[in-house]
Amino acid sequence: MDNYDELRDAYTQKAREVIRNWHVEPELHLTDIVRSVMMHRDNVLTGGDFVRAVCNNDLYAAINHGDTTCRQHLTIIVSACLHARINTEQYV
Repeated sequence: MDNYDELRDAYTQKAREVIRNWHVEPELHLTDIVRSVMMHRDNVLTGGDFVRAVCNNDLYAAINHGDTTCRQHLTIIVSACLHARINTEQYV
């Protein structure tokens, strides 16, 4: 496994942890979105319109671009963007 795969797995685990802390089952789509938001925030990859809107704190655009799952769990997604961190130095 290369460093990117390990890094992606670390973000996935952190995303699941954040979601579970909100007493929500971390289904695949929500986990993918939360991971994408954190990775976009940390300049690991570029997210789509919804992800960029969340990271730019643009509520109107986030609601406009988000699907049902994203809109339903916007609080969890924003919380992850603001507070969920991993140590990326070990993957460089």
